[in-house]
Amino acid sequence: MRAAFPVIFVLGCLSVLLTEAQVSLPSFAGKDTLILCNITCFDLKTKIPDLRSTADYQVVSIPYTPFPYVSNAPALTLPCATNDDKFYDVFNLPFDFCFYGQVYNKITASTNGVVSFDLSNALKCNGWNLLNSSGGIDTIPNAGAGGCVNNNNCSDPQDWAFYPRAAIFGVYYDLDIDQFSQNKKTEVRVEGIAPCRRFILSFNEVPLYQCNDLLTSHQIVFYESTGIIDVYVKERPACRSWNDGRAIIGIQNWNRDKGVSPPGRNAAVWSTSNDC
Repeated sequence: MRAAFPVIFVLGCLSVLLTEAQVSLPSFAGKDTLILCNITCFDLKTKIPDLRSTADYQVVSIPYTPFPYVSNAPALTLPCATNDDKFYDVFNLPFDFCFYGQVYNKITASTNGVVSFDLSNALKCNGWNLLNSSGGIDTIPNAGAGGCVNNNNCSDPQDWAFYPRAAIFGVYYDLDIDQFSQNKKTEVRVEGIAPCRRFILSFNEVPLYQCNDLLTSHQIVFYESTGIIDVYVKERPACRSWNDGRAIIGIQNWNRDKGVSPPGRNAAVWSTSNDC
């Protein structure tokens, strides 16, 4: 995974990098080279990503070079997409994606910045509190945090966190998706050509709960063939008067016993701009 603050998982610019993958990968040979007709032999240098599998990940800092947060793509209008603390309905990925050793082609995402490959979360709640019922801080990986009051569609969360199975947190904190913001938009789109497409989920200028004057913009990018995940953060302010201003960037596996997060981003109090 990668993240941009920047980072790879690579996560934000987080990027998350996997280890042990068997995939077709593009190579990078640099700028075009002109060769005279009488040249019969020359050296060609290329770079090939060192990716082995998605059995585990590491966080790698990368330059902050996000995709546009807003494009001509329509805003996300799936059921629950404008309901506070909810997971959207299921939507399809344009390609198979390997995450912690399992291949997925569908996801559900929450209005609090979480993506999960566990489709049972669709149309259910996503708790907002990063503190547990005993007052402690719930970091990832975490299998015991929170849940829903009921299983009805777009149901209300309990007042503590919910960290789903096979999840990407980019960025997870209490957003106020149903509050007005002039340029607020959540969108998904696909860029590039197979086998090197990118699936992009962007939150643009979404207000924070209890701090509606503070706006956040961040982006999760899935890369076809490599299994790399980037998390870019254009603006992440901390609402110190709510939830202690805590937020999470990171990932955790299906069993919720393995995960990675950048230093200082695991349910900690932090703010940043133009970061990965």
